[in-house]
Amino acid sequence: MPKGVEPPSDPRVAAWAFEPGQLARARELRALTKTALAVRVGKTPAALSQFESGAARPDPETLARLALALGVPVGFLARLPWTAPADVEACHFRLLRSVSRAQRRQAVRVGEIIQELAALLEPEGVEFPAETLGPLKGPAASDEAIEARAAEVRRAWGLGLGPIPDPIALLEAQGVLVLPLAPACEAVDAFSHWHGGRPVAMLSMAKSPSRAHFDVAHELGHLVLHEDAGAGDAGAEREADAFASAFLLPRESFLRECPTRWSFERFRALKPRWRVSIAALVVRAYRLGRLTTASYRRAFAELNRRGLRVREPDEWTLSRPRVLRRALELVEPDLPLDALAARLALH
Repeated sequence: MPKGVEPPSDPRVAAWAFEPGQLARARELRALTKTALAVRVGKTPAALSQFESGAARPDPETLARLALALGVPVGFLARLPWTAPADVEACHFRLLRSVSRAQRRQAVRVGEIIQELAALLEPEGVEFPAETLGPLKGPAASDEAIEARAAEVRRAWGLGLGPIPDPIALLEAQGVLVLPLAPACEAVDAFSHWHGGRPVAMLSMAKSPSRAHFDVAHELGHLVLHEDAGAGDAGAEREADAFASAFLLPRESFLRECPTRWSFERFRALKPRWRVSIAALVVRAYRLGRLTTASYRRAFAELNRRGLRVREPDEWTLSRPRVLRRALELVEPDLPLDALAARLALH
């Protein structure tokens, strides 16, 4: 069914216009295997594979059962996507080892739906901030090169050498589509990728603000350094961490303020100013040679003893992504959310 045409609600019409990729997409949205879905609709996994590959077409009754089992209107299975499907293997996940393949696919497919919503708004006159990362992209082969790239991004964005109070708002202003992860996808933690020429970062809003700020900068590191790198590369994860640390805590200015010995209270005092966790401050101080290995170990031993490795004191309120919400508010008088959902066959 072409874009812009109201998706059909009649299973007979939907079966005629069936889009195989939409069935796979809906299944992954629900984190279901082919076997699990086949059991729900009384078909074999082989039949499901044929439907998803386009080798066979479900009849109207089967399509209706599939839609019911997947919790989508039949029209969802008979429309073209507004954006090209994302390559899950090209997405950089913050916690790759601790989440299943199904969870990763679910998170990416949820993100696709939200990105479709953004794509649908652009013909309505909504202009999203222009993407500015393009000239800054490229690999960095050493720690010094990563430091230099972080400094280059700061210069390009006119940030100076001071703290960054709101990294989420900053990335949105620079054309990154920042989206909150759906509650069902919180286990994924965070991920990023380039999709249709647009940089996208999806983040958990359930984390502490100081750790969420580091996640934002970590995903920025992937977007800048790893457009062509495969997901799950341990080296890429270390590089993204190094970029985040250098981006949030610039060497020149941070060294002027960083203590030369571990003191919980002195590092705690830096946290509200630099808007990162005490743990991140300690790691940066160690990497820059400000703390010895012995001091570094004492620092983390004390943080462990105080029970602060997950939740730290002196947190603030985490800001939420605003750009897409404001875009929806802009078109709402003429195009209510229900109408947008109908165009995407979401209800």
